[in-house]
Amino acid sequence: NVVSWRTLAVISLVPGALQLVGIFFIPESPRWLARVGRVKEFKASLQRLRGKNADVSVEEDEIQVSWV
Repeated sequence: NVVSWRTLAVISLVPGALQLVGIFFIPESPRWLARVGRVKEFKASLQRLRGKNADVSVEEDEIQVSWV
């Protein structure tokens, strides 16, 4: 018995709390946005995921073709 059960319970709350906070910072999936027809948001989300200077035009076309 290294730690009490109460201490162990409190320690195990930390990963769940971090995930709960982190879920608000996860962007929506570009594929989902394309599928529901939110094209402007789809392109912005894809650009955000790949970086400001990344060329995402080829990937945009591939995603849009896959949902047609």
